[in-house]
Parts: sequence; C-alpha cells; structure tokens
Amino acid sequence: TMSPYQHGEVFVTEDGAETDLDLGHYERFTDEALTRTSNITTGSVYDAVIRRERRGDFLGATVQVIPHITNEIKDRIKQAATSSNADVVIVEIGGTVGDIESLPFLESIRQLRNDVGRDKVAFVHVTLVPFLEVAGELKTKTTQHSVNELRGIGIEPDVLVLRSDRPLDAGVREGVQRTNFGWQCWPHLLKGEGFYISAWTKQGNQDTERSDRLKLNHTPWPAELKPHPYLNCQQSENQLWLVPAYPDLMKIFEKSLRIKSMGLCAGEFHHGKFSPSHELAMAGLYSSQYPSLELSEEEALQYLRKNVFPIQQATAGWNIIKHKGIALGWIKHLGNRFNNYYPQEWRILNY
Repeated sequence: TMSPYQHGEVFVTEDGAETDLDLGHYERFTDEALTRTSNITTGSVYDAVIRRERRGDFLGATVQVIPHITNEIKDRIKQAATSSNADVVIVEIGGTVGDIESLPFLESIRQLRNDVGRDKVAFVHVTLVPFLEVAGELKTKTTQHSVNELRGIGIEPDVLVLRSDRPLDAGVREGVQRTNFGWQCWPHLLKGEGFYISAWTKQGNQDTERSDRLKLNHTPWPAELKPHPYLNCQQSENQLWLVPAYPDLMKIFEKSLRIKSMGLCAGEFHHGKFSPSHELAMAGLYSSQYPSLELSEEEALQYLRKNVFPIQQATAGWNIIKHKGIALGWIKHLGNRFNNYYPQEWRILNY
C-alpha cells in the first residue's frame, strides 16, 4: 500500500498493484498495459531475498548486497522484459545519484550492461540545471557532480538530458559538451513532469536514402482492412501501406496535377498486433471487425480536444469514433480506461 501523502496520486495496474503515478505516464506513453512486474521497489527486493535465505536457497552463505540483492534486481528487470515480450525495456531509477538507497540499483544496471553486452544497454542521465536568481545565470555544477558520481561507480552516461525552466545558452551547452559524454539533449522550458521526444535530423541526401530503405512487398489484404479495387496493400517492415493499384495511371495525373503523396500508411504492427493509423480512419478503409462508437456533440468535442472522458459502452480494444455517422478517429479501450488517439496537432484548443 502506498501513501498518497508521500507519493502523490497512486497508479493501480491492471493486476491490482499500487504504484507511483510515473508508471501510469509510461503506460499511456507506450500504449502497453503494465503489470506489477514493471514496478520494482527496494522493499520487495529485500523481502524476496530474505525469503529465499529462510528457505535455504543460498545454502547458509552470507547474504550480501553484492551479489544477492543486485542479482535479484537484474532478474526482475529481465522478468519484466520476457513476460511482456518487449523489444525495448525502459528502466527508470528514481532518487538522486549519490543516495545510498539507489546504489544497489545503479550497481545492478552497471552489471547488466556487462552481462547482456554494451550494445544492448544505453544509460540516460537526467539532471537539473538550476537558474540562480542572485547570480542571474544557469549553473551546471549539479550536472558535473552527479556525472562524476556515476563515473565513480563505473557508469558512463550515453545520453545526458538537461532540465531547465529556460533555454540553455551556448556557454552552458559548451561547458557540458566538453565533458564528452556522447549525445546530449536540451529540452527547453520543461516545467514540471512530462514526456518529450528528441530527434536528430541528418542533412544531405536524406530523401534518396530513405526511399532506398523503404522496400515494399505485396501483401494480401489483412482482416483489419476493407479491400478497395484501386488500391494495393503492401508492407514495409512493420508498416502497412495502401498504394495505387495502377501506377501508370498516376503518371498521367502527374502531368497536370501536383500530387503530394500516393496512398497512405494504414498502420503498424507491434509485437504481432496491428495499430491502425488516423489516416485509415479518415479514409474509411477499415474493416467491419472494428466496433464503432457513436458520440454525442459534447462527447465528440471532448474527443476532438484529445481529452479523456467517461465511456461506458466501448468494446475492449480498438474502436472507431463517430459523430452523426462520420468517422473522427480511434480510441483504444483498455478495460478500466481508454487512450485517445486523435492527433495531437489536430486537437481543438478553443471552441
């Protein structure tokens, strides 16, 4: 049981585990239903090791932080990966670098990188760059000290994320770059908690390289899509595309029309499960296997604002949202809640 006075709002997983709200943010961000295996606490780790010692699993050997506690932590990380069949596991270690409470966890991930290979583990260090009102400048001393602490226990950050309530000037960036950690991110104006994605754009012959990598193979129409006589279904890696069935006809159109794109991405496959795209909803090329949900005007406005609101009659899984018979987009019902998949950039801000 978690105290809301100490941890704030409590997030409950689908199998009933009470966890920190941060885990709920990860569930919504990754669109994966998380379980108690995704929540590793110091108390549960020590309790499991003590129980094993009482059963005689260690044959009377002295139980120590290394290797018994660290092995338990590593086993739980691996269990979270195998039980979910995940391609990538994000492990967040809370607290502050240098606290005695987090040392066993930091030692565990250091060992884990050696166990599974350096090319399969990346260390991301999040650090605060405070602004001192008295001096009128940003200070990177906290970053320097925390990185030195990590280096002292054998962890070299691959990515350094600097949090600040204002843009970082060139002097701050240069000072951090001189430490040579590799790639760095500077998410500007991050007040409070939230998620962001940093992307690096490669200059040069990018369009040509991208088209060379996009290898489409003809694919039979899957059950998720409604066949169309003028379209072919093709797959590129984990993406499903609907492309013109008569490319020669499209060449004729190109002579007098400016064609921005041909076809659309119908969705993607994640762990063998199909996630439909918003374009598929707008095109109306989804099959009847997807249940539709008719909304009132007020509910439709809530949906178009990308809000989450009570829905009682939704079917588990993907649902197509409609208002007056017109498709608006998708939701994914997860049992006790749903995710709103209306595009962020399309949402209504004022009405």
